[in-house]
Amino acid sequence: MSNWEETQKRFINPYNFIPLEGKVTRDTFECRDFVPLTGYFDCSLELLTPMIIPNTSNSKALHTKKELEGEKYTQTSSFNFFSYEDLSTYKGDIAKAFEPVIPGSEIRGAVRSVYEAAFNGCMSAVSEKRRMGRRSSKPKKPGILEYKDNRWVLYPCERWMLYVDGINIKPRNGNEARFGIKIEKKVYDSWIEGKRIFVRRDSYIKTKSHKKNEVPLVDGWRLPGDGEECPNNWKEGFLHKGEPFINKHYESIFVRIQGEKKIPVSSADIEALKWAIEEYRDSKKNLNKKDKHSGYSHYKIDNQMKILVYYQEEINSPLYLSPACIGKEISGLTVGELLKESGEYQPCEDIHRICPSCSLFGMVSGKPGTKGALASKVRFTDALVNEKREKGKEQDYYLSTVVLPELGEPKPGAAEFYTKIPPKITGWKFSKGYWTYDYYCNKDTRSKWKPIRVNYFPELRGRKYYWHHEGWNEVVNDRKEMNEMRQRVRPLKAGSENLFYFRIYFENISEQELSQLKWALDFDWESCAHKIGRGKPLGFGSTRIHINNIYCREIKEGTGLWKLEKREPALLGKEVKISKKVEETLLAMADWNNHPSSELVRYPLADNNGNNKNSNSSHQWFNGNKNKSPESSNMEPVFSKVLPDALEEVGDDKTPWLFELKKKI
Repeated sequence: MSNWEETQKRFINPYNFIPLEGKVTRDTFECRDFVPLTGYFDCSLELLTPMIIPNTSNSKALHTKKELEGEKYTQTSSFNFFSYEDLSTYKGDIAKAFEPVIPGSEIRGAVRSVYEAAFNGCMSAVSEKRRMGRRSSKPKKPGILEYKDNRWVLYPCERWMLYVDGINIKPRNGNEARFGIKIEKKVYDSWIEGKRIFVRRDSYIKTKSHKKNEVPLVDGWRLPGDGEECPNNWKEGFLHKGEPFINKHYESIFVRIQGEKKIPVSSADIEALKWAIEEYRDSKKNLNKKDKHSGYSHYKIDNQMKILVYYQEEINSPLYLSPACIGKEISGLTVGELLKESGEYQPCEDIHRICPSCSLFGMVSGKPGTKGALASKVRFTDALVNEKREKGKEQDYYLSTVVLPELGEPKPGAAEFYTKIPPKITGWKFSKGYWTYDYYCNKDTRSKWKPIRVNYFPELRGRKYYWHHEGWNEVVNDRKEMNEMRQRVRPLKAGSENLFYFRIYFENISEQELSQLKWALDFDWESCAHKIGRGKPLGFGSTRIHINNIYCREIKEGTGLWKLEKREPALLGKEVKISKKVEETLLAMADWNNHPSSELVRYPLADNNGNNKNSNSSHQWFNGNKNKSPESSNMEPVFSKVLPDALEEVGDDKTPWLFELKKKI
């Protein structure tokens, strides 16, 4: 049976998704029959919650002088709110404040995201080259990767276990001889990744990850000379230097299996390996000072040398190449490929084939060989304060400085949140089943799951959007200290005393585009608001845009004289066409007046009853959610819950709701 159970503590994930409906329509937008409109919107910004937009000209602007001098804070960051002040030479005065400015680029980004969602534009802000990855508990096989005859191939290997002095090993009954010959740590530290070593074996060991097979131990070793052939009764091996982790017992020697066929390796497999290495080297994701995780800094993808990897070999499957035996499965698909398959939602590349959003906001192709850039038809000015404070009283714009908790970064590898349940999943009685970006699982008659990889493509949930809530109060009242993952910031106060004004200039747009732009600004519903700036998951940045006036330029034929004609905002936006499901979801998530309770909105939490700092954290919830169902009693991955639709989150049906998890004692 499962070791995890639901508590009574419900939560609403800080983000959900606006669905993708149909397919992106691209056109030249060059020969449309309309009277071009030029003019501007007069707008104001009402801050419903505090806002955080950093002035990045100084990453230690809110450090005290003592903190600037202290070694403890050398890797920490702090940011004043955005202003026109250049703080690059500023030397730590935490009390100093400046007149705030809300950059037009921030407003533009928020409005464009709504425009894209409402009017079926491309997803212009995504990183197309990104690959999805998810941790897997399934051990991989060792292999040697080589570049031969202009292509990559993989040679299957045996993994010989190398006992190194000084790592966390507990010899059974005190008999170290049962663990092979011991290598002095200073000798091991002098060896480099991939070092050629001759090894001999006499003994084997069974480990938890190799229950069915005995694994050879290194019982003898010596370093060969240049070009020396391996003598009889010895094997040629290559050293793979793994990263430290709790209860690690061995390092590894890879010995090629003679007679095994080499495995062809695709360019997608190599790109996925490179992405995996970058993931390991990201200090924000692998911050483990105790074990000194180096992110495989010694590891190189070089076609001039042998590369030691672990791989997974299954029919129609990516190899999931990795430097770790148990680690991430990096998908063979890029984000761009997923979006293209999901309805051509990848960013526009060709100025002669653009979506409605790129036609209005412009685009720049990031791909070589594509057809350039298209100028925007709209320009957002910076938003400036309506009533300026007296000189020296700029502090009145702001709350006291706060330290933001660790937020991490988006984890789209969580397929149970970012993708829909594959419709072909069958056989799972107590759960939603299991799937990744490369396969889904069905049950056969023996109640075992089998991966299905043929004719499968995951269906994305949609465009990410954050709920409004007021959880920022908890952050402001929690006086945390800075560290490498926590930043000190100066939030702008919410309320009518901080009212900002800005303009949006438009040129040569159609009546339809004008109406759609107006809708993207105010949702044609006064209850709705945008999210702008940092800290969105924590409740910061809820901002309502008010359209005060719209002016269009009228040119008199014959004289060429022009004047500004006022348009009535209430008459625009009424006739825009939006998919019903998209509109309902957008309005539900943008509805400030009926936003979810701040007590409910938070990232998933689960308690595994451990004693370390990670025993109560978000990743524990995802671990528990895969192993809560009775069908996961054999540690087979099974999703018990998936992210509800946004409309289910605010509905009365409790079935799809999410709850915190706790591991049974």
